[in-house]
Amino acid sequence: MPRRSLTPDAARAADTSSEVETTYKVDVVPSVWRGMIMVNGKNRPAYDIPTGRGDWMPTSPPAHDKFIANANEASGYKLQRVAQLVKHWRTSRKDELPIGSFYIEMFLATSRVSQRVASYAELVAGTFDHLYQTRCGPIDDPLGISGRIPASGSSSQAQELRDAVRNAREHSMKALENDQRGTTPEAYRQWAIVFNGDFPQA
Repeated sequence: MPRRSLTPDAARAADTSSEVETTYKVDVVPSVWRGMIMVNGKNRPAYDIPTGRGDWMPTSPPAHDKFIANANEASGYKLQRVAQLVKHWRTSRKDELPIGSFYIEMFLATSRVSQRVASYAELVAGTFDHLYQTRCGPIDDPLGISGRIPASGSSSQAQELRDAVRNAREHSMKALENDQRGTTPEAYRQWAIVFNGDFPQA
């Protein structure tokens, strides 16, 4: 897809519901109160959330949200837009891909993929490339709260995700190549493959 289509408006559109265009999708995750924990010298509330593997992972939404917000600011506020596009890729198919929003945002915040001068097209393709290079492996929580944050639950889900990432990486790279050559229709076709024909328009 041409770079002009990967704008902040397109990223915002990626995160809206297909049924009600003005309603943003939210992830509803069951949680269990864990108690107060000390993070960087401050008391923060902590909750356990399911990992999808039959166990629970401790999190602290205020602490993690602050970490992601700081990384988003450092990226020139591009991180959140890139995250929205990756989340849209996750849901733009009949069966949603097994990768959590928490993982996507922490992956972008810790890898600093979005903290470079680049178009949204390049940043999204770069995210798929980095996911491919790391095999969607667990992330070490820099705050020391969640331990290792998994992308998926079971081994079969992990393999499904790796296959989808490999496909998205291949076609997003082809989209960039065609965009650079000026063959816009083919670039658009490649992005349409990435997003399963459901790429958001600016």
